[in-house]
Amino acid sequence: QTLPVIGKLDYTGGLTNHASAIQMCQQTLSTFGSRKNFIMLITDGVSSEPEFDPEGAAEDAAKSAKNDGTFIIPVFISPRNDWSALAFMRRLSSDGKVFDVTDFDSLNSLQDRLVDQVSCS
Repeated sequence: QTLPVIGKLDYTGGLTNHASAIQMCQQTLSTFGSRKNFIMLITDGVSSEPEFDPEGAAEDAAKSAKNDGTFIIPVFISPRNDWSALAFMRRLSSDGKVFDVTDFDSLNSLQDRLVDQVSCS
C-alpha cells in the first residue's frame, strides 16, 4: 500500500508544519487499534509553522507520537547537504536515521529501503 501512495505524492510548496502533520497522522493511526504504527514524514524543509517555535512544536509532537508507540521515519528532500536540517530530522526520527534524497524524483530510489525499514522495525 505504501509504494502506490509514494508514487502519487505531489509537491505543492509553501509552509511546513511538521507538528500538525505528525499530530494529524497520530490521530488517524489511533483509530486502527493495536497494530504497529508508522509515520513516514516526507518533507523538503524544516518546520516553519506554527509561528512560535516551529521546531520545538514538531519535536514535542514527535515525542508524543513515539511515546504512543508510533515509529517515525523522516525522508528529507534537498538538493544540498543541509546539516542543520538533517540534525533536526534526526531528532524527529524514532531511530535517529533520516533518509535523504536530492529531489522528489529520487524518492523512487528509496522505495526498497523504506519498505525494508517498515518491514523490519
